[in-house]
Amino acid sequence: MGDNFHVVVRVPSGWAQVPPLATETELLSLAAPNGYSNQPTRIQVLSLMGYFQTETVDQLAQQYYGPSYHENVPSVQLVGAV
Repeated sequence: MGDNFHVVVRVPSGWAQVPPLATETELLSLAAPNGYSNQPTRIQVLSLMGYFQTETVDQLAQQYYGPSYHENVPSVQLVGAV
C-alpha cells in the first residue's frame, strides 16, 4: 500500500473493496461477503499522517490511541498486541 510502512494486505476470499469514506487517511476499505454472520461489517486500513523514522509501530499506537488528556475527547484502550 502507499503508506509509510509499506503495508501488505491479503484480502480474504469473498471480501470486496468498497469506495472509501470521506477521510484523508483511509488506504483500503473492505466489505464482508453476504454470508458473513455479522452484517454489515467493514474493515478499514488507515494510515497515520506524517513520516516516522525513529518510532516503532507499537510506540505510535500508544501515542495516538492511548488515554485522552482533552476534555470531551474519549480515551481509546488498546487491546492486544500491535
